[in-house]
Amino acid sequence: MVEDIKQTDPNFRKYLGESIPKKTWIDEIQILQNFSAPLMYLLREQDGFINSSEYKKYLIKNGIETSCIKILQESGHCPHLSIPKEFTDCILSFMDELSR
Repeated sequence: MVEDIKQTDPNFRKYLGESIPKKTWIDEIQILQNFSAPLMYLLREQDGFINSSEYKKYLIKNGIETSCIKILQESGHCPHLSIPKEFTDCILSFMDELSR
């Protein structure tokens, strides 16, 4: 988890850290509920930041379709860094499904 954080953009880390006490972040569930484009939500089975199985239940409870939620195995919190090929394959597969 620490390595994942170290690999993120320092500007993002600074903004995130500053936004927490100010409560200026936006609820992502609210954004997703109003999202009209096709959606794929990627979660990691054993994420160091969130409990993915509980978060998946939370997403479903709040109207996010289960078909949009993909669970990735063997990755860190940032799968685009820890398993880039599998991450890219997942996105390409999603795009392929959309084009059918």
